Amino acid sequence: MNKLITTESGGHPLTLDDLGFIQGAYTEALAGLLGGISESNNRGYRLLGCDMYYNTGTNTMWLREGYVVIKVGYAAEVYHVKHHNLGVASFSADPYWAYVEEDAPPTPVTYKNLSLKYVHKKGTLTLKPSFHTFFFPRYSDTPMWQQTLKNWLWQPRQQFAHLNGWIPGTNPVPNGSYNVEGKRVFLSGDIRYSGSSLPAVNLPFTVLPPELRPATNHMFNCLVTNGWNATNNYLTLMHGGAPKYAWVRIQTDGNCYADPVNVAYSSQSPNYSILLDGVSWPLA
Repeated sequence: MNKLITTESGGHPLTLDDLGFIQGAYTEALAGLLGGISESNNRGYRLLGCDMYYNTGTNTMWLREGYVVIKVGYAAEVYHVKHHNLGVASFSADPYWAYVEEDAPPTPVTYKNLSLKYVHKKGTLTLKPSFHTFFFPRYSDTPMWQQTLKNWLWQPRQQFAHLNGWIPGTNPVPNGSYNVEGKRVFLSGDIRYSGSSLPAVNLPFTVLPPELRPATNHMFNCLVTNGWNATNNYLTLMHGGAPKYAWVRIQTDGNCYADPVNVAYSSQSPNYSILLDGVSWPLA
């Protein structure tokens, strides 16, 4: 941390470099402190407010006042967000944070040579429909910090929403769900596809909330079964043959896919189940 020694005698020649040195003392400390709450690169979190809403009076989206921590690399900085009109009726995709620099009082300042200098700047944020400011994240990459902190430690198990024809499986295990323990996300239960043919590989079986998404993409090899033998209490394999598996992909955008690479469909096995137990990743 920067420290300006003030006990030396002789008349220190105070300069703008000194003020910049002092300013860097607290900005660097804040960068490390605030950046430590979220361990991933190029994300962040909302400290207060900053929720979007639709204003029926203007027929546009608005952003409420608040504060956001933006991470560039592993450094972080806190920004004020004004309550303002975003100027669009809706966003077709998840918008990006964008930096806006404004002059702030007492600017402009009259220098000794009588020139006016705009030296007081205030950085604020807005949202843009496309990438705008270098390395600044999307809105969904900045969850409320209270939620981020809670998810670090523990979150009770809850079922996820099944999408695109995926439904709970046929095994006597819980429906597909997730929970958080020790800063890791765990999936459990099983899923199956309700169609009569292999599902499209680009249709997710669920989408994770922003605070549970990984920092990098992950792939897992999961067992595929043809149901449960309730008489003898064991899993029945596809067609009674060798074990079958499916690739389960967990992506940074929250999309979760199941790609059965060696499962043959037939009239005898239309409802295979993919076991998700063992799928786990560290919180971003």
